[in-house]
Amino acid sequence: MTSPVASPRPRLAPPSEEEGRRPAFVGWRLFPRVLASRVAGLLARVPLPRFLREPVYLAFARRYGVNLREAEFPVEIYRSFSEFFGRRLAAAARVPDPDPAALLSPADGTVIASGTLEPGGRLRIKGWDYALPDLLGSAELAARFAGGSFVSIYLAPGDYHRFHAPATGRIVEAVRIPGTLLPVKPGWLASGPGILGKNARVASLFETSAGPLGLVAIGAYNVGSIRLLYDLSRAMRGGRRLLHRRYVDGRAFRRGDELGRFEMGSALLVLFPPHAVRLEPIEPGAQVRVGVRIATALR
Repeated sequence: MTSPVASPRPRLAPPSEEEGRRPAFVGWRLFPRVLASRVAGLLARVPLPRFLREPVYLAFARRYGVNLREAEFPVEIYRSFSEFFGRRLAAAARVPDPDPAALLSPADGTVIASGTLEPGGRLRIKGWDYALPDLLGSAELAARFAGGSFVSIYLAPGDYHRFHAPATGRIVEAVRIPGTLLPVKPGWLASGPGILGKNARVASLFETSAGPLGLVAIGAYNVGSIRLLYDLSRAMRGGRRLLHRRYVDGRAFRRGDELGRFEMGSALLVLFPPHAVRLEPIEPGAQVRVGVRIATALR
């Protein structure tokens, strides 16, 4: 069955400074965000009767601008909303930049911010400062990127929600940091301090052809878990304690290979060490897709 295709999702404009300072998450402190997200995750995994799949998924696609031509399968094949939301793309839907020096966007989404990390390991996103050791859950990991550069990407509900390797390499370490589940769209990040550092997340270190590379997968409201292909353990998907793992002979990935996926909206932070790359001049609010160049390796 051929499915209608929603029009492309419009470009998101960054909020004004005045809009960003409004107390957007004031009531969320009392709302049971983690519990609500878990319930939403359970409901999303409930199998849908075949006759309901197409109307449910097409309604979502129209609401959020999902391009169904890019999906691996017709919509009626996906047994649950979770399967539909985490769908793979058709093989030719994303073509990586052919230049071997290009560092690729790991995801489809909206650039929140990009720039230079301070020597002490601080970065600024939507008007608020973040300490890299807090974001990564490890001062040792943070020291490898202090003075380097970063790109942060927001994945909206209509975006493709799997993420991929920016460069060829292998996994070395991963840290799961427990936390809450606040929304992470740009307007919310501007509304209060340290939201990315409050949310549950997984920080990973890769050794790549371009040197060390950090990737922080950040959960958000309605994200039940972050699934990693290089660590399928239940412990790495969630829990109340910080978990730091080092991988001997960790799994190798080629540039563009899938690394994992989110369930519902989320954000990614890509980290590069000093003097390793030259960032592309991507403005906040710009749309990127898996495989496009976000930086160029300098070595």
